[in-house]
Amino acid sequence: MKKDSVFPIVVLSFSTLEIIDALFGQSNLFGLLNSIIGILGVSLYFLKNDKYRQLINVWIYLQFILITKTVVDPDTSLTTVFPIFDLTQFFRIKLGFAFIFDSTSYSTDFNFLPLVYLYVFKKLQTRTLIGRQLNLKLYRDNVALNDSLPQTTTVLDIIDFSKNEDWIALELSIPIVHNEIKYQYGLIKAKDDIPILINKKTQMAHLRLVENLDDLKTKRQLNNFDFIDWVNTLNVAVVNVLRVG
Repeated sequence: MKKDSVFPIVVLSFSTLEIIDALFGQSNLFGLLNSIIGILGVSLYFLKNDKYRQLINVWIYLQFILITKTVVDPDTSLTTVFPIFDLTQFFRIKLGFAFIFDSTSYSTDFNFLPLVYLYVFKKLQTRTLIGRQLNLKLYRDNVALNDSLPQTTTVLDIIDFSKNEDWIALELSIPIVHNEIKYQYGLIKAKDDIPILINKKTQMAHLRLVENLDDLKTKRQLNNFDFIDWVNTLNVAVVNVLRVG
């Protein structure tokens, strides 16, 4: 199994378990609807349809808040939980507060598990850029960049540095000359740590320069690569490339 497929399979598995629980256990219409959203999102992912991003994001964000009703039978002391608004998918890590009225209580909880989902999903979205082409455009006047931008670049790999992850390694189609050194490669990362998304409108990104690809394997500190300026990025195509390693 490809590493990039792990999270979509997790979404598929949790959604399927929720459907089974809803059909054969306690009925939860809201959870069932979110399961369908998750399965559709995973299906689009494997069909290479970029709209999977919206569906899986919806699947994640709908799970943050849940409201439940708990009833205690005064004769048997048995407790029954009824979902009022619960779109979680089989597993949850929750914390909240409850209002108690005699034998009935209403709970509002925050589910922490989607925070993990968002982190992993961000990683997945960034890795799907490998093999894509990105247009780099000027953000503002810059002596080193005026003669080399705009240009089309090719995404080679995703590089993690100490305490700074998800930098996109690029091969430039037009070398950039900076401080009398000709650079054939670059590193970019979107402003505010938001993933650069496929087919999204122009996004602003940091641009750092790399003289030699081997440096990305040996110099594992980000400050080894000069920041040159902000640039605007736009995804344009898919190509076949070899990863850095």
